[in-house]
Amino acid sequence: MKGWETFAFKDEEARRHYYRDFPLPEGHSVATFWQDPVFKRVLFERACLRQGSKLLLISEANERCGLSALAKEAVGKNGHLVEYDMIQEGRTLHEWNIYERIGSRHQDELFDAAIATTTHHMDNLDREVQSLINLVKPGGWVVFADNGPGKLFFELAKQDVHLEFMADILMYAMAVWLKFGETLDEAYENIKRWGTKYDEDDLMSAVRPLLEQINSFSWKGLWLVAGKRK
Repeated sequence: MKGWETFAFKDEEARRHYYRDFPLPEGHSVATFWQDPVFKRVLFERACLRQGSKLLLISEANERCGLSALAKEAVGKNGHLVEYDMIQEGRTLHEWNIYERIGSRHQDELFDAAIATTTHHMDNLDREVQSLINLVKPGGWVVFADNGPGKLFFELAKQDVHLEFMADILMYAMAVWLKFGETLDEAYENIKRWGTKYDEDDLMSAVRPLLEQINSFSWKGLWLVAGKRK
């Protein structure tokens, strides 16, 4: 338990009650960070889409974040968009090997491009990366992206006691809201471990045998790795 919490709550139940009732907006998702216009623009630029393309989009809160609208615009009226919502998929089936499961629903080399975000949801990095890349035609582009909060988020928070304080409040609330553990501290550690499983370097290593012309981009804690299927 952190020092500031020893006097902020009279006991553990009061502490848990506070975070359980933390006023998160209805339908909240950290995926709303995709609303940043700079990152969204680069996300679709790196997919190298053309009018008439067939695109696979996997993300969170696609409609609310504007990703669906951008994807439809990018492929045009003669294109074809297949999209999945990570949260809906994960909560319906109570498991997170989503890229792999989506891969099993479609034939290989079906899409001209794929954009797959929230990579921290992957259960097995190499296997799920392979499943997704298999769906894209040779010469097509694949973009993996993540909105965190990842390793950089927690490292930056350590540098400022005020930022760490606010980050802990957010992460404890999210951990309770998402039911990541029986106790508050267990939930916090689990969501931190989950969110920091993979970073940009991990994705670069995983895609290197499968893609070429690999590039990356970071913006305010958001990052992406893109490449062309060999």
